[in-house]
Amino acid sequence: MRVVQRTYNHFILKIALLGMMFLCAQAALAQSNAKPKVEGRYASIIVDMDNQEIVHARKIDEARYPASLTKIMTLYLTFDALNQGKLRIDQKLPVSRYAAQQPATKLGLKAGSSILVRDAINAMIVRSSNDVAIVLAEAISGSELEFSRLMTHRARELGMMRTNFKNPHGLPNNEHISTARDMAKLAHALIRDHRTFYHLFSQKSFTFRGKTYKSTNKLLSDNIGVDGLKTGYTRASGYNLTISAERQGRRLIAIVLGGASGKSRDQHMRDLIQRGFDVILKTPAAAPPPIAIKPSPAIRPVNGVQPSTAILRLRDSNGNLQTVTRGVSLLARPGQTQWSLYLGEFTSPRDASGYVRGITGENTALASHIQILERGRQFQARLSGLPHKQANQLCNNIRSQGQICKMIQHTIG
Repeated sequence: MRVVQRTYNHFILKIALLGMMFLCAQAALAQSNAKPKVEGRYASIIVDMDNQEIVHARKIDEARYPASLTKIMTLYLTFDALNQGKLRIDQKLPVSRYAAQQPATKLGLKAGSSILVRDAINAMIVRSSNDVAIVLAEAISGSELEFSRLMTHRARELGMMRTNFKNPHGLPNNEHISTARDMAKLAHALIRDHRTFYHLFSQKSFTFRGKTYKSTNKLLSDNIGVDGLKTGYTRASGYNLTISAERQGRRLIAIVLGGASGKSRDQHMRDLIQRGFDVILKTPAAAPPPIAIKPSPAIRPVNGVQPSTAILRLRDSNGNLQTVTRGVSLLARPGQTQWSLYLGEFTSPRDASGYVRGITGENTALASHIQILERGRQFQARLSGLPHKQANQLCNNIRSQGQICKMIQHTIG
């Protein structure tokens, strides 16, 4: 009987020990999967765009609610989709019942209606429209859930290790978090990877179906060098702002999270911008790294003719002729047909030149083909005067890296 009792007690003890081990394992797993707790709202950072050095930092790695700064990632992925041909700028996107039901701020889109991609982008940047954010998410990934997973996955690829996205607009969700450092990484990546679209963030207003909406970013009108990016607000997050500004050819990124009001946040940002430029303008600029593309063949003079300045008659996609007379370098005689590669629009000649030199990399033979055209307040980057075969190969290489490249046929006049 005693043997039976001891065996029984030993069995009960083993069960108890196994139970304790199971509970400890569950607790450890829960701890490892736990999301960082958000304590407080304020954080700020200033980053030198050229070398990514941090000029100012306050609580930059503490978890915060990004609110509508989230839409910077939604726009980043939208630009990705445009570059990859998954979306077209003039494409009509359907508005689902779920998208139409999103709370303000929004455009008030009706279920069953549609919106052009270009209008959706402008509405996100200027109006910070929550309904449009869902429209884009569903168009790109099929659902808000799948798009949120894509957002977080892309964030990891960009080095945003403390960010977790749960929706495309930033409306309240306890697990939807980021940090000032991560949001600065996102702003840097958007400007670096999508320079062609960055000028859209400088818009002060946007008109949709007869109604004009003013930008929520008041610093665009301050004449202090700010040309983007995005505001954000929820009750939990406070007043957030991500900006990029340029002075004397130098650019910085600044983030303020958790402002007490829009007015105080904006004033704090003005102070940070001045503080940042006081430091950045005293340090030398770093050379932009070249974009890694497959090697392209050297461009040689056509029929022995060296580069010369000439007048181009450019024919756009609609067959219309455009005459350009400044900054054109070509390798062809008058009357010959040549090709240009359109690489994008930029807010300064330095940005345009830096980008196209990144495209050409170490191929010095392409240096004489670099062309920066001033078009109003924008600067268009091109490689001009290329034979068709070489232009086509180089353009395909550029596109394979997810960058925009469009071939334009022209005749030397």
